[in-house]
Amino acid sequence: MNTKNNLRYKESEQKIKDTVMSLLNSKSLNQLTVQDICKNSGINRSTFYAHYQDIPELLNILETDIHKKIIAKYNSIDDVSDSMLDGSFYLPFLTTIYEHRNFYKACLQSRNNFPITTGYEALMEHVVKPVCESAGITNNSEMLYYLVFYQAGFTFVLKRWVDDDCKESPEKISDYLRNCLPRI
Repeated sequence: MNTKNNLRYKESEQKIKDTVMSLLNSKSLNQLTVQDICKNSGINRSTFYAHYQDIPELLNILETDIHKKIIAKYNSIDDVSDSMLDGSFYLPFLTTIYEHRNFYKACLQSRNNFPITTGYEALMEHVVKPVCESAGITNNSEMLYYLVFYQAGFTFVLKRWVDDDCKESPEKISDYLRNCLPRI
């Protein structure tokens, strides 16, 4: 029986994910079909639907997988506030976006929410709050407005970057983001 803990199930799931990442190098999200995914991964439609309800669910899962890898990279940063100020704070995230730019181009084309929907507490605690407090802003409700402002700006910087095929380096984008932060 092909269950979620079964090796065959896991192999099929990984094959589907790898195929989608590969297809997004040559197709836009609007051109991506379940038929394409099945044909290129060598699976049946029923196998696809045993794993995913539809392509948007698959994309959400892929994005979550990538975000877990990014968070793991941040666990190795000892002093978040120092790395934020020198720009290295953004590099694990931006490097991953760069490596998966076609995937993120597809995701950001249809973005109707912020890229950080979970784990934003760390962004608030380690980025927005220290900057706000240094500017004399101590009201948590007011700080949330700065967080929303920062996330919206961050999202559209990423969108512009991937729409332009990530021509600037992750380091250059990190500099832009770092230079924007003290202005909030």
